[in-house]
Amino acid sequence: MLALLLGALSLFAAAPAEAQAPANPTNFQVEVTAVGAWTATWTRSASADSYIINQQSGCSGNSQGSTVSGGTTETFSSAGFGGNTWCVRIRACASGSCSAGTPWVSVNMGQVGTYPRPPAAPTNLSVTANDAELILKWTAPSGTLTGYDLHYTSANAATVTNSATASGSDASAAWVAASSPGASSTQWSISSLTNGTPYRVRLRARNATVTSAWAFTTGTPNIFLQWPSATHSQDEDNETAHQPRLTVSSLSGSLSGTVTYAAGTTNGASLSADLQSGYATSFSASAFGYPVPALALPVDDTVNEEHETFTVTINAGTGYVVGSPATITVTITDNDPPAAPSGLSLTAGSGKLSASWTKPAGPVTGY
Repeated sequence: MLALLLGALSLFAAAPAEAQAPANPTNFQVEVTAVGAWTATWTRSASADSYIINQQSGCSGNSQGSTVSGGTTETFSSAGFGGNTWCVRIRACASGSCSAGTPWVSVNMGQVGTYPRPPAAPTNLSVTANDAELILKWTAPSGTLTGYDLHYTSANAATVTNSATASGSDASAAWVAASSPGASSTQWSISSLTNGTPYRVRLRARNATVTSAWAFTTGTPNIFLQWPSATHSQDEDNETAHQPRLTVSSLSGSLSGTVTYAAGTTNGASLSADLQSGYATSFSASAFGYPVPALALPVDDTVNEEHETFTVTINAGTGYVVGSPATITVTITDNDPPAAPSGLSLTAGSGKLSASWTKPAGPVTGY
């Protein structure tokens, strides 16, 4: 009995595992070289030992097609198809188990050219630098897309050429593949970059089987400090300091900086008489925080006077770049009533009296 059990177990152990189908080949294209004659090319599948080229009159079903021996083969030619439209695809096989097949390629055998037609490259590719981030925008090409390939590198073109293959995660030594934008995307960001380091970026469109040419741009991520607006109004009796954020997003690291106050060019305020003393001329922020300098508060006097202005300018510093606007102009809105007019006099006329007076100091909007 024991011998029978051992024999049965040995039969099960000896049964070969079913071969796993390899992945589909990539970059499958068909080039019509003359009427009815064509050559297919592809990038081989790593584990394939052969390929099957399906060619038929309709883009559905699963005709047997032609078998191409050799897993490293990347080309196949055929002829005699006349000028009709045929559908062609490729499947990768290993030990008799084959992949599902690439998408069908509709080929006009009467028109010389490459199929499927690659999409055009994205246009108007632009980059906006941010803190440890580059934000990309582009115009999508026409036609049906399945997505985009987006790569970046900090290496110069002499070290890593524009056409080099993306590999690994070291942007200083190779192109690195970022997360792939979807087919409908026209904006994407690359994050976790090093501030102050210039990067080259390339983007191409994909359809079911082929890709467009690359579009290129460059950008240098950095922390940009700038006022959210170039002007601000502060009521003379307002005791709450305005604290604008100098960055849109939280910081990737800590920083500190300084600002410079000056009288404005229109009705310039006196920094000593019109601003409360003790205002800060420096600021700091920790990682994941925001730089928010508090603007000086005005002195609430009792003098009716023109609205006065002062400016605050972000100074250059270490660890950030001063953006635009670098200067904010603050208008102190006066809240004091005017004094009574002086020298009021009346002059009699023909059925009327004419009044005249001297305007009091400061702004007057009416009488």
